Formats: sequence, structure tokens, C-alpha cells
Amino acid sequence: MGSGIYRIQDLKEYWDSIKWYLLTNRLYLGKEFENLIARKFDMKMEALAA
Repeated sequence: MGSGIYRIQDLKEYWDSIKWYLLTNRLYLGKEFENLIARKFDMKMEALAA
């Protein structure tokens, strides 16, 4: 995920584009999956900030 994203702003925009999809499909995907994806975004955010 995000291997082609090099700016924090781009990552935030990407997250905004999929978080509503995850929320809308939580019944099918599960809250745990949503949290897993969110953690991956957090890790990428930290890597970009370093």
C-alpha cells in the first residue's frame, strides 16, 4: 500500500478516499479489518514524517 505515495498530503487524500468505503462496508469487512488498514496508514504516515 502506498508504495507510490511520497508526500503526507497525498497519503491523507488517499486515506480520505477509502475510509468512507471501509465504514460503509464494515458489516462485510469487519471493524478489525478497518483497524488493520488504519494502522498501515499510520505506519506509512510515520515513515513519511521521518
